[in-house]
Amino acid sequence: MAATELADAASLAALVVTSFTHKRDDADEVTNAEDDSPAQLYHGQGTATFASGNVYSGPFVNGYMTGSNGTYTWSDGVKYSGDFLKNKIVGSGVYEWTNGCKYEGQVENSLRHGKGIFVCETSSSRYEGDWQKGIVHGHGKLLYDGGSYYEGEWRDGMKHGKGVMMYASGSVYDGQWESNLKSGRGTMRWADCTYEGEWKNGLPNGHGTHVWSLRGKAQAHQFPMRNKYIGHWLDGKRDGYGVFQYASGALYEGEWKDDMKHGHGKYVSEHGRYYIGSFQNDRPVGTMPKYQNDCPYVFPLPSPAASPEDELKDINNVILRYIVSLRQIYTYYATLGRTTAELDDSGALTRHQLLRFLRDCELTHKDITVAAMDRAYAVTYKQDPVFQDRYERPHDPHARFILFDFLTYLLRIAHLLYEGEQDLKVHDKGIAGEIAQLIKYDVLEKARTFPEENEGSTSAAAKTWKLQLLYDLEKEIGERLYNLYADLSNKRYECGATASYRDVLLMLQDYGLLSQTSLTVDRVLNVFVSTTPPIFSSGDYNLEHEL
Repeated sequence: MAATELADAASLAALVVTSFTHKRDDADEVTNAEDDSPAQLYHGQGTATFASGNVYSGPFVNGYMTGSNGTYTWSDGVKYSGDFLKNKIVGSGVYEWTNGCKYEGQVENSLRHGKGIFVCETSSSRYEGDWQKGIVHGHGKLLYDGGSYYEGEWRDGMKHGKGVMMYASGSVYDGQWESNLKSGRGTMRWADCTYEGEWKNGLPNGHGTHVWSLRGKAQAHQFPMRNKYIGHWLDGKRDGYGVFQYASGALYEGEWKDDMKHGHGKYVSEHGRYYIGSFQNDRPVGTMPKYQNDCPYVFPLPSPAASPEDELKDINNVILRYIVSLRQIYTYYATLGRTTAELDDSGALTRHQLLRFLRDCELTHKDITVAAMDRAYAVTYKQDPVFQDRYERPHDPHARFILFDFLTYLLRIAHLLYEGEQDLKVHDKGIAGEIAQLIKYDVLEKARTFPEENEGSTSAAAKTWKLQLLYDLEKEIGERLYNLYADLSNKRYECGATASYRDVLLMLQDYGLLSQTSLTVDRVLNVFVSTTPPIFSSGDYNLEHEL
């Protein structure tokens, strides 16, 4: 620094600094030494008191506050300790306010800038993350009083971008933000419900899915599903086109306005009653088919009847005769291999559980394949205005069956097995006789409604473990196995494609899995026969049997 610059700095400092004390190398403190040159006066460790009442204590270099471990205290009590460079607060340091708040981290031009932590003694609030020009900006985590917190992106002091908000109640929002409001795509999870979709101004806006449960301690057959709405939202309300799946299994598909069914829509009750037409203020404009205690289920008949209404009443009489046992059977199989969390999500019977039921009832031992049973059920929905997908994917592994669907499936199986039979063991006639025969002699005599006796025995425990293992494997690799099955399948019938037992044997051979010692063809065939006895008859294997 030139001598003239030093003289100017010293003369200006005299107007700003009211007192200065510094420590020489000999450790003697000197106050306002007039014989010092300007460079000597403000160089080294010292304490300067300014006309404003502010005080700096720390290192000086050639007349500037420069170095680490300096402390600047304002007249109002605010204090900074840390790095200085030529009279500027830069680098890293600690700000302390008189109200107990404290910042520790990076600074630039006297402002919090970079990485830093802000805390307050008077509360449990704490922010740790990025700053820009004194404002929260970038990525950081803010812990609020009460235990809630936000972690994610910030802009100009507000939540903006991707972030997670954990509320004190336990609710969680994970998604996009804009100016402190939920905006964009995000998922909000409350204690008993979830919304996933688009947001704007803090409310669901656009397309989204809202799921919540009403089951509580109710039986699975009463509320097998969770309430689920998939569709359009406007300012937090259902508005536009959407599909509402009720916990009971009923379904509405159509237009909404102000959280109510409004416009054209299709409604199907959990008992099979349809209404297609206009809705206004959540109610049908036309006449909704009424529920009848003596004929609650409106089944699609598997074949034409001279008097459909009478046939339907006869079928209902049979179902109601056995409904308590059928509900117990349904509930038992719907819980197999399912965790509590999975049952909370959906207590409806799965395709895998339905297959276990069919095997326990030995219906897979009959001459009709399970694939044929699936098709018979799927054909019911060939012209259906709501469930067309059931016809298009008759073997869908993700399908769920509410109690009504389960009963409809039984009705179709009964017609496949016993149509035209003259020597049925029941007094009911027609289609009602077919379902009565199936329920009384195939289902009630063989299906399970509770765990086997002696469940604690070694053999029973092994059987239970094996069954659970199968369900666990299905959850883990079921999708890949289904894709493999689909690759093997050929479309042999009007709806759906299936594979044969021959296809599986050839696949195992192609993969080099068959051998003369371990996995032999005979062992594989024995497995096939154990699950599907009809493929072996009179000493021959029917490998074209559908799998």
